[in-house]
Amino acid sequence: METDVAKKLKIDNGARVKKLYPAKLTKHTGIREGFILTKVDEQLIKNTEELAAAFEKKGRCAD
Repeated sequence: METDVAKKLKIDNGARVKKLYPAKLTKHTGIREGFILTKVDEQLIKNTEELAAAFEKKGRCAD
């Protein structure tokens, strides 16, 4: 995440949602493009790789 944005929002971690495609996430949550996600199930998210891994893990657990 951009350092200036993090300072302005007073956050230390997060991943900005740049693009969302129609799927369960967009249908069942209030997440929109531009949001900064800082946690998934109490797991801190520091970058997009961690965000993708957390969502992947949730997808496997939900089946």
